[in-house]
Amino acid sequence: MVDGSTETVSLSGKKLDIFDQVKQFLKNNHKIPGMAELEAKQEDILKQLAELKNQILSIKSDLKISSVPSAKCAVNFSSSTYSGTTNDSLPDIVINANPTSPPYSLEIVQKLLQDTVTLTFSTHLHSTVSSLTEDAKKLENILVNFVPKANVSNVNVRLIWKN
Repeated sequence: MVDGSTETVSLSGKKLDIFDQVKQFLKNNHKIPGMAELEAKQEDILKQLAELKNQILSIKSDLKISSVPSAKCAVNFSSSTYSGTTNDSLPDIVINANPTSPPYSLEIVQKLLQDTVTLTFSTHLHSTVSSLTEDAKKLENILVNFVPKANVSNVNVRLIWKN
């Protein structure tokens, strides 16, 4: 039973906090139509994020960047840090995305990494896509026109819009 005034759920006389509510919801989600498809899509997205994380860790390793302990700490590079690093040593990244579900996380990743590495985006419209949605166009504009900070290495990212 849902108690709207206290925003808790009672189950057999016990009140559940939000964590328990979510667990209870997930146990009963098989009854909701379309939930299996949503879970499969979520798993695909999580796999893509894990792959992106591995690529970023690889780039981080190539640049010999240590972990930053907190978000407030800035990474300062001297010119000697870059002496052996050229853009040729950094891998290019290709990301396929559906324009009906734009990858908004790329904007966040681009901003989070701006002090460490610049992600320079270029885009391509695959033949399976006739035109971009307005949301995809806005995201593309933000990614492509991002102004990088000076004195950081560059990684080229090719975003291919395809179905």
